[in-house]
Amino acid sequence: MKTHYQINIYREKKLLGTFTPNHLASQNSIQQLIATLTAIDPIEVEFVQVTEDMRVLIYQNGQMRTLSSQYSYQNTTADSVF
Repeated sequence: MKTHYQINIYREKKLLGTFTPNHLASQNSIQQLIATLTAIDPIEVEFVQVTEDMRVLIYQNGQMRTLSSQYSYQNTTADSVF
C-alpha cells in the first residue's frame, strides 16, 4: 500500500475541507502550508496518515476493478513523517 497523508482543515470544530499533498511535495512545502493555515485564527489543522486501505473489488470480463475504497486514518505530525 502506498503511504499517503491528508490535511484536514477546521474552523470552530467544523470541517472546512481536506487537502491531500502530492507524495512528491517537499517537507518544507507541507510545513509552510500548515504554518500558513494555522496563522489564520481560528483555523485548526489536523495531519493524518492512512493506516489501512480497504477495497471492494470485482472481477468481470477478465479484468479486476475497484468498486470502492475506504481508508482508516491515524493522527500524526508532519515532523514525524519526514
